Amino acid sequence: MRRTGPASRLTPNQLMIMGLDPEQGKVLATLNSLPKACTSQGDLATKIRLRGDRVAGLLRDLRHRGLVHTYTTSRYTRVEITPAGRSILTSARTVPPSAADMLVKPYLLEKLISQFSTEMASGDPEPLGAIIEHGLQRALKLLGADRVCWYMKHKNSTMMERIYSVHRSGTQESPSSVNVEQIPYAFQYLEQGGSLVLQGPDDLPAEAKCDREFFRKSAIDTLVLIPSSCGTNTLGILGVAAQPKRAGRIGEYLGQLSTLNNLIVTAVERQIVRKWLAESEQRFRALFHAAPVGIALEDSGGSLLFVNPSFCNMLGYSAEELRGKRCTQLSHPEDVKIESLLFKKLMAGEIPSYVIEKRFLRKDGREVWSRVHISLQKSDGASPLVIGMTEDISAQKATTEELHQAEAELQQLAHRLIQVQDEERRRISRELHDDLGQRLSLFAIELDLLKNSLAALGHHREEKQVSDLHLQADELTRDVHELSHELHSGKLQHVGLRAALHDLCNHVSVRHHVNMDFGENSFRLPPEVELCLFRVAQEALNNVIKHSNAKDVAVKLSMAGEKVQLQIKDNGTGFDPAGSFSGIGIVSMRERLRMIGGSLGLQSSSGGGTAVTAEVSVPAHVLSSGTAA
Repeated sequence: MRRTGPASRLTPNQLMIMGLDPEQGKVLATLNSLPKACTSQGDLATKIRLRGDRVAGLLRDLRHRGLVHTYTTSRYTRVEITPAGRSILTSARTVPPSAADMLVKPYLLEKLISQFSTEMASGDPEPLGAIIEHGLQRALKLLGADRVCWYMKHKNSTMMERIYSVHRSGTQESPSSVNVEQIPYAFQYLEQGGSLVLQGPDDLPAEAKCDREFFRKSAIDTLVLIPSSCGTNTLGILGVAAQPKRAGRIGEYLGQLSTLNNLIVTAVERQIVRKWLAESEQRFRALFHAAPVGIALEDSGGSLLFVNPSFCNMLGYSAEELRGKRCTQLSHPEDVKIESLLFKKLMAGEIPSYVIEKRFLRKDGREVWSRVHISLQKSDGASPLVIGMTEDISAQKATTEELHQAEAELQQLAHRLIQVQDEERRRISRELHDDLGQRLSLFAIELDLLKNSLAALGHHREEKQVSDLHLQADELTRDVHELSHELHSGKLQHVGLRAALHDLCNHVSVRHHVNMDFGENSFRLPPEVELCLFRVAQEALNNVIKHSNAKDVAVKLSMAGEKVQLQIKDNGTGFDPAGSFSGIGIVSMRERLRMIGGSLGLQSSSGGGTAVTAEVSVPAHVLSSGTAA
């Protein structure tokens, strides 16, 4: 503590209060412009012609403002007064109380604001409401107001909600909420940044009829309304109600009250943000722990920082066992090589994220298939975090494998069925040709002989009947031969694809004009390829006859390099491939081509005809020269 010499050494700018607390007692003053023989505070008040409470208040206010410094010893209390404080004290004899308030209250308001700001900045956010109400209570007393309240209006709301309110006993409480449509004039003025100082409802202009009725119904005579100027999504309105003679004076402190209002808005918005962040963090933690997929947070080196229960359950480890492990330690070695390239691109910023299906190794040694989504989370001034979300797809993988196996078996079955079908075609064709066909031919010959015998005997009527039977037998024989040819082409087997196609097209040309283009080169394809292409052509031409109503058909066989292409194109009605059901014929063509590594192309449109294209790759060394048909 600073100590000073005897009172006799006091300068003219010093005031001596001896033997008692400066808040109470007797005063001995040594000031040039004040009476020197003041033995008490009351004596000083009498000599400067002020009330005793005014002198005590002035001395207390000067000390609060830092214009008076007090030093206490065991013998006396010395008060040093600055030139500014001396000027205020000596002028107190001549200025009215209102002028003295103008000198002291701004300082006290600024000090209140400073303390209020410190309390809100350093205090726990939980008792923020108590801090604000305490500050408003102090402002109420300092201003001599009847009530002080603070309203908040959110950006997209039409309601002003009362959040904090203090009032003197015996005075009416402020409205709990106000719709902006009830005070349109006042709210527009406040929203534009203006402050309202009303001595009464009649101070409002004529167009503020709604506002005037609202204030009268709410028994509000004098009012000061101050809007905030710093809220982002919130407008804060500080309201001060006082007696008419005080309202005008309160309006002189709008700057200080506006600062107080902005402090409240800032504190409330900060509390809202804190609450939102806390709720957001709580939701994230709940999502993190309850998520059905595994979630892992890693550092840039791939070491695990946090894992959720689903991730632990998937791998059979506890969170403590996984923390600090590298993901490469938990992954299958073959998958590590593949993922390391993607991870490097991610860390280099070349890709924002990646998805990979990989195998993890459980604690018990079993493999777990997982679909992993990896992304990079960057924050200013902080190390990047790698976020991994893993989904156990072991069951899906097993099901997919079973489906692939079933599909392979089905393809093998389809392949075998087609082979069996072709074998059965050949057998039936051979039976028709070699057995039934031959028997029918012999039967036709015998009928012819019988016809000749009847003619020689003069049985012309019977001859005519036998002649009709002979024609029917010949027609039946031709049908059997054609059926045998459709089931299995002998020319295809002995002469080759071009001859077989030529014969097939001649058969179709009975009812359709067929344009054939088989190229100049004579070549033989492997038997299975020739059979496949012949069946495709046969099926496509059958579809032309049954469905297309086409007049012209073009059949083209060509070869470029090792690619053999067969195209059947018509100018018929066509169809929409996307909306039509693929019949068994198209399925059969596609499956036949798949068996030999080929592909089927289908182009069609309603009214635009249809083009069926079959392509097969045939290595040059398996081609053999043949005779053009």
